[in-house]
Amino acid sequence: MAADKRRWGGEYDDSRGLRYAPLQLYVKLGDFTGGLRYTNWFHKNFPDDVCHPSFLMEWAMVNYKTGRIKVAEHKAFLAFYELLGYKTRYGDEKFFDAENINANLEIQKFFEWVLNFIKEVGNLSDFEVWLKEFIGSERFITSINTVIDLYRKLENENDYPEREKLLKKIRKIGKEF
Repeated sequence: MAADKRRWGGEYDDSRGLRYAPLQLYVKLGDFTGGLRYTNWFHKNFPDDVCHPSFLMEWAMVNYKTGRIKVAEHKAFLAFYELLGYKTRYGDEKFFDAENINANLEIQKFFEWVLNFIKEVGNLSDFEVWLKEFIGSERFITSINTVIDLYRKLENENDYPEREKLLKKIRKIGKEF
């Protein structure tokens, strides 16, 4: 993509989402330093990209494995946070029961989803232990419960200004975690 930008100028056109693929390869290869360089490049070139939850979790893995624990916490939180958003925006029943969200159950589903990826990759048992502790922390659970409560209110709110206020609160939690 960098070569295309130099050759053709302008912004990147990655409507196919190819920018997400390299990070998973870095993680599978165990090249976490290379993955860190890639995420730095990614953030510089796509600063407003919300990212898919799986990409955010890979980003958390890279940061954890390179000793950047605070960033790993933020990315792991954002991965779960974005799954909640996917449920709300797209009705993704793969992860969430649209009518009856239970934070503890959803956190367990989320952890199992990550475990499947970890098993596929291997060599991430330390990350698994860390993630289990992190998603069980009071800070994580409190923040997720707050986001879930705000999404519940959003589902039943028809007044546009009130919906905007709720969305701002949800976004603020994601940014400040």
